[in-house]
Amino acid sequence: MNAIKVLLLVSMISFMLSGCVVTQTKPALNDLQQLQAQAHAAYEAKEYELAISRYQEVQTYLDKDPYIWFRLGNCYSYLQQPDEAITAYRKAVFFDPTMSKAWHNMGVMQLRQSANTWTQMLIHTPQTDPLYDKAERYSQDTLKALNQK
Repeated sequence: MNAIKVLLLVSMISFMLSGCVVTQTKPALNDLQQLQAQAHAAYEAKEYELAISRYQEVQTYLDKDPYIWFRLGNCYSYLQQPDEAITAYRKAVFFDPTMSKAWHNMGVMQLRQSANTWTQMLIHTPQTDPLYDKAERYSQDTLKALNQK
């Protein structure tokens, strides 16, 4: 008899709690298109922080859209946030490995990070260090690669 009461109590509680579940609904197509338009407009106006905010909202619904990730990468790049830019570009090429612009921009960001690393090493390493000459050569090569057109 106790088992039946426990089962009945658990069933009632489950039924009551199931009404509390909230599901996230996707926005209507028009709302999503409007949000995308706002993101693109902010991007074109060079309001990159606002563009990031809008693209992130769009991205929650279109997570596999490489173009959204590419634009996020560009925004982060313009805002001098290389780690975030590279992460976004990686997502873009993951979803579209043929997106050459994302590969290119990611490579440029990585070269910039590399150049900064070698420059910082040269600043903080004595010239007598056995790796100094190698770092200087890598620094020059990286900067040369960045300056080629």
